[in-house]
Amino acid sequence: LATILPLTLRASADRRGGEQVKMERNVEVALIPVFQFGVLSQSDLSYFAGGLNGFQFPGRVHTNGNLFLAAGNNSTLSFLGQVRAVNDVVRDTLANGVKLANDPGNHTGNVYLPTGTGGCDNFVPGNPPATCRPLSYNNPDEGSSINGTLQPPGIPTAGKTGTAQLAAGEPHSWFIGFAPVDHPRVAIAVIVENAGHGASRAAPMAGDLMQLYFEAFGK
Repeated sequence: LATILPLTLRASADRRGGEQVKMERNVEVALIPVFQFGVLSQSDLSYFAGGLNGFQFPGRVHTNGNLFLAAGNNSTLSFLGQVRAVNDVVRDTLANGVKLANDPGNHTGNVYLPTGTGGCDNFVPGNPPATCRPLSYNNPDEGSSINGTLQPPGIPTAGKTGTAQLAAGEPHSWFIGFAPVDHPRVAIAVIVENAGHGASRAAPMAGDLMQLYFEAFGK
């Protein structure tokens, strides 16, 4: 949404001989509020839903850092607007570094992100619409995960998963990345047709292939 300000610009020029030229233009200025976003963050951003009623965030979310998403036991975190992160969407680790796999029973709530028109607008716990995607805490499937499925053991890896939606059937699963982060020696791209989410098929395959490379040629 924007506020429109209609303006009329007029200018004239006169010569000594009496000649005059005039010009008029009609323009519009659109004022767009910065916080049309629900949250706009320059650094890492964390959402942790607690309580039986859960938490539903209605606005857009954008962070220039990492986005940490989690929900407490029997709780639900859902987003109605667009969600974007410049770095990683992290589902298996809290912002304080706690690994959810090492803290069982405390952060088992559900997290949902919109993936299409309508998104999670008509969200019902336990029965989300097809355009409202669940993110599992014990099998991260969005973006890249800190110390998660995208990292060969002991080798910091940079990468991005993707899910190519199709008109019918299972989506294509893909992953691109390189390793090690500080001095890259190998880059990889994997696409698996009709295999589902990127982190469920392409990312583990990419990790296995990179691991084979480092076993053969060293780190």
